[in-house]
Formats: sequence, C-alpha cells, structure tokens
Amino acid sequence: RLGWDKGNINVLDFTRRMEDNGAAMLTVHGRTRSMLYSGVADWDMITKVKQQLSIPVIANGDVFSAEDAVNMIKQTGCDGIGVARGALGNPWLFREIACALDGIPCVPPTDAERLQLALDHARDMIARKGEYVGLAEARPHMARYTRGIHGSATARDAIMKAESIDIIECADILTGKFKETEEELKEKDADRLKYGLKLGSATFNNPEILTPEIEA
Repeated sequence: RLGWDKGNINVLDFTRRMEDNGAAMLTVHGRTRSMLYSGVADWDMITKVKQQLSIPVIANGDVFSAEDAVNMIKQTGCDGIGVARGALGNPWLFREIACALDGIPCVPPTDAERLQLALDHARDMIARKGEYVGLAEARPHMARYTRGIHGSATARDAIMKAESIDIIECADILTGKFKETEEELKEKDADRLKYGLKLGSATFNNPEILTPEIEA
C-alpha cells in the first residue's frame, strides 16, 4: 500500500529499497493501510512508483470493469493489473478485460449463466468445507452473483435465510424462477448471434420464496 495513512506515505522510498535489495516485481495498491477499502485508489502515486523503478510493477485498486483496467494501464504505465473485489460475483471480468486489451468484442454472461455459476460455486464450497461452514461462506458470494438481475432482491433474502443447499436447490431460488420479455430476448439473442455465442438468457421473476418446505 501507499503507507500507513495520509500523513505517512512512504511507498516511493519503500519500493526503491525493495528493488535495490533484489525484488524482481512489485504490486502496489493505491490506498493507505488506514483507508482499508474506503475512498478512491490513488493511481497517480502508482504512476510515480512505476516511473522510478526498472522492475515490473503491478497496479491494484478500483478495477471493477474492463474500462477501468484499460484506463489504469494507460494512466500508470503499469506492467500488469491486479483484480480483487471487482471479481467477486463476476469472474467473467477477467475475460472482459482480456477482450478489451485485445480490442475485440465481449458479450457478458447471460443472467442464467450467472445464476448457475452461483449455485455451482456454493456446491463446491460445501464439498470442500461441509454444509455448515461451506454454505455460510457461500451465501455472500451467491448474493453477489445476483446483483443487477431484475427482481433478485427477494432471492438474495431467501439465500441468506436458507439453512441448507437443498432448500436453495429444491425451491429453485437461483435457477427456476425466470422470465424474459420477447423484446429483451430478441435483443440479447441478436447480440449473441452476432458473436457466435449460444442463445438464451434470463432474469428473475421475483421469486416469492422465504422459508420453502422440502418434501420428504
């Protein structure tokens, strides 16, 4: 990071000393320790670090879109970028960044694809950590996958209240309550046909599910 707080910015001196002592590459986050994740990352300071060093510098901080990534590289002259919170609930961000850097179009995932991956993510975490811990840790991730999908607020509430992955699966909280207007479907499928991608997408139909029952 840039330093402990705004009164103690030591990243320029510290990174010079690291290079002088054999560091082969550095990653710099554009906030101080005291800022944690608040405020805005200081890309100008990362630029100064890059300009004074001969080793590769990876820039990090406030990359939430492909456009952010391209702008960071242009502004800082960095050798690479580090993506962190921006990928939570959106692992397709890496593909979108790669497309942007290559100058080629990239169609975002359909809502159905996002929701299916949310469920797969939860299953994998439960397989690794068990139902109790795995589901507890998976809940915020599943919620992030649903952000921006029409009518998903009710589903996020249901996810946070579900006591097992079986409740989420059997109640179709993530995969079974979709609707698509004809106009929306035609528009999205036209884009996907243009780039040779599979047809079909979906949005939530406001699932009214809070405490669903599972049949024995």
